[in-house]
Amino acid sequence: MTHPADILEKIKKVDAPPFLYTRILNRIQNKVQETVPVKWAVVAAACMIALIIINISVISKTNTTQTNSFELSEAFSLQTSNSLYNE
Repeated sequence: MTHPADILEKIKKVDAPPFLYTRILNRIQNKVQETVPVKWAVVAAACMIALIIINISVISKTNTTQTNSFELSEAFSLQTSNSLYNE
């Protein structure tokens, strides 16, 4: 049985193609920076602000009507008992 270290010693060094490093650098330098259009950023910001406003209005509305979790669970016909068995 061969030892894993013996297998690694059989690996031969391979020479890189000529000018590989300069080709890689050239591709990196020629890459155009991709940016998000300003119009999309404004639309995304407007959507986030709208969602925040909706959340605040829903939270404030539930606080003003004094709806607690028990009343809410009864409204949706959820089980309010903490017992594991219905006896």
